[in-house]
Amino acid sequence: MQGLFLPNDDPNKLSMDEWVDALGYRGFDAILYYGYDFIEYCVEHDIPMILTTRQDTRKWAKSWAFSVKLIDTLSQRPFAYSKTIQQILPSMHYVTKVIPTGGHPDQYLDMDTLEAGYHKHIAKVKRMVPSHLLLEYNVQQGWKPLCKFLGISQIPADDFPHVNDRVVMQAIIATFTIVAWIWPLLLGMAAYLVLKFIQLFIRRFFMTNSKATINEKKKN
Repeated sequence: MQGLFLPNDDPNKLSMDEWVDALGYRGFDAILYYGYDFIEYCVEHDIPMILTTRQDTRKWAKSWAFSVKLIDTLSQRPFAYSKTIQQILPSMHYVTKVIPTGGHPDQYLDMDTLEAGYHKHIAKVKRMVPSHLLLEYNVQQGWKPLCKFLGISQIPADDFPHVNDRVVMQAIIATFTIVAWIWPLLLGMAAYLVLKFIQLFIRRFFMTNSKATINEKKKN
């Protein structure tokens, strides 16, 4: 699955068609990925796209700067040891630091850079995608424009879902951060337990052999 994000010279790298097919085989019918290479692919194949927007770009920038901390945490050990994480990190860096900053990833926590990058991205997507394939959408609009764009006649009666709020993100980031901080301690505890087990085994081994020797001498 992550083969799309491997270096171009990697033999395991998937083509865009292979990646999309793999997602389809796994039951996905929509992809949350806004790399410009994928946008070009969607345009070429007449695939409709939804461009989500925010009214308060400064608020968005603050929220984004907070959420992107998760990517920094995943770049640390022990997560960095995971082959899957290693494969997806270049792509995650691209869509969380390069695109939102307008090509200045070293300034991914700067509010002005993020706001400028936001407007640059919105403008670029609108230039790339024909209007009949693009829905410029704010979640505050609810179900109606989304259903109309997707050709769904029946609007859901349920309230529009609200997930990934700040409290949830705080909990997720805190969990990953704690793991990143305490994994050496857990590793040390595991090594300590193994050492204690070895000591116990050796002690019992020699005690057993000593008792056997003593018993043998008594018999003689």
